[in-house]
Amino acid sequence: MIFTTRIPVNITTPQPVVDYLAGRFTYHSHDTWTGLVASGSIRIDGRTATVHDTVRGNQTIAYDAGEFEEPPADLDYAIIYEDEWLLAVNKPGNLLIHRAGRSFRNNLMYHLRSVHTPSYATARCIHRLDRNTSGIVLVAKTAQLQSEIDCQFRMRTVHKWYDAIVEGVMNKPIDRIDAPIGRDASPDFRSRFRVDPAGKEAVTIVEQCEVIGPGFSQLLLKPLTGRTHQLRVHCAAIGHPVVGDRLYGSTVSVSGNGIDGGGSNDLHSAPDRHALHCAKIVFHHPRKNLECCIEAPLPADMASLREYAGSSKKKGGMTPPD
Repeated sequence: MIFTTRIPVNITTPQPVVDYLAGRFTYHSHDTWTGLVASGSIRIDGRTATVHDTVRGNQTIAYDAGEFEEPPADLDYAIIYEDEWLLAVNKPGNLLIHRAGRSFRNNLMYHLRSVHTPSYATARCIHRLDRNTSGIVLVAKTAQLQSEIDCQFRMRTVHKWYDAIVEGVMNKPIDRIDAPIGRDASPDFRSRFRVDPAGKEAVTIVEQCEVIGPGFSQLLLKPLTGRTHQLRVHCAAIGHPVVGDRLYGSTVSVSGNGIDGGGSNDLHSAPDRHALHCAKIVFHHPRKNLECCIEAPLPADMASLREYAGSSKKKGGMTPPD
């Protein structure tokens, strides 16, 4: 398999090709990239690169990765809204939005651009969800629209609501979680974040809370800020980690065969991921000049989790406010 990338034009100072590759594509170490260049697996503008070559903006690099098996992914996504400028995709759990690690093709953007019929060759993701978070992802068809809606995210005028199934019974109402977030300094958890008084502002509104069974609650969360892993960190910080979120302290083991919480939570048909879903998003459509509201129902795996948690109430997500 050969992958091709064009170096951004703003890189005007020549830099060693190995340094560029190691800094840009971190799924390989500097030593590994050195070996790949030395083996002839890298080409610059059509010629075989050497470890002594430098690169700069607008050059093309091709990488012959050979054949390999990518990690599995759930590619059962659905386009739930489309107009001539914009897509909204209902993303399942266990699906990356962009290429990462060895998931060169098993990611949402590759499929939209190269596999989906019709294809969306100019598709640009406007915001992100974690791999194992399901729900709504906005995708622009042009760079201009991406920039305009991204500006709304930065100005915090886009509103999102998430369904979360968490551990524990929330008997004491919590309306607002205001806790700054910073990166966890532990070398064992480079991708983990934590509540940190010196971190960046992070605020989450808990709009609804329902006890759905012994030891489980379902929350409707509205983030007012957009920090990495914000909802997962905040739920853990109040003592109610998202079910299945081992990174942030969930004691419930979630697998395709069900849930095993050390014998206390004998549930089945649970999601093989953390139970977090982006259910609704509201933003201003720059081309139609009107408010756009998109909703995605609670996915089947979380609905099954809710059922087996013992709910006798309606099955489905909570209802975000109009």
